[in-house]
Amino acid sequence: MAPDSQKLSTRKQQSHSAFALLALKWGVSRLFDFNIAGPPLREIARSCGPAHATGCDALLNLISTGQDLEMEMKHELGRLELTSTGFGILTILLRQDPLLVRVSDLGEALQLSAPATSTALARLEVARLIHRGRTPENRRNVTVGLTNKGCELIESALTRFEAKINRLMGSLKPSEVQTLLRACNHLQSARTDPTDSE
Repeated sequence: MAPDSQKLSTRKQQSHSAFALLALKWGVSRLFDFNIAGPPLREIARSCGPAHATGCDALLNLISTGQDLEMEMKHELGRLELTSTGFGILTILLRQDPLLVRVSDLGEALQLSAPATSTALARLEVARLIHRGRTPENRRNVTVGLTNKGCELIESALTRFEAKINRLMGSLKPSEVQTLLRACNHLQSARTDPTDSE
């Protein structure tokens, strides 16, 4: 493999590992505050034996790292004067081709109510990051698209986030990155296993 291709492959693995970690954290820590629940959970795990204690420590450390990374990203969004919802909307719009999405589809994708979606879009429109219109075939359908300013902003934000991920994951060896990615994938599969009745 050529040096540049190898570097790109390594960065992709690092990004995938970090996003897997974030997905794992997001999927479990929305239920309750692990900063509060962590200490008693560790005590219970230690009372159940070394394997329980090690597993609990590893997972809680993963979640904590994901929370730290998420806080860094939220701080960056604040600098860009973007809310998490606004960031989600711009990211969805950036991935569309053509760059037009129905308002109802946006709300569904982000699991937002119609009023919340409308409020978020109004803020982005005032900031001239999006534009709204109607489809020619059905004037009742309101569509949303990125302005040039909005496109530049979300691309800049994503580039900054990737740099943060690369800095974090760059502290690991390539073999460690692959191990982490496999571990996160296994944990994700275990978490969504329909046979787990507990």
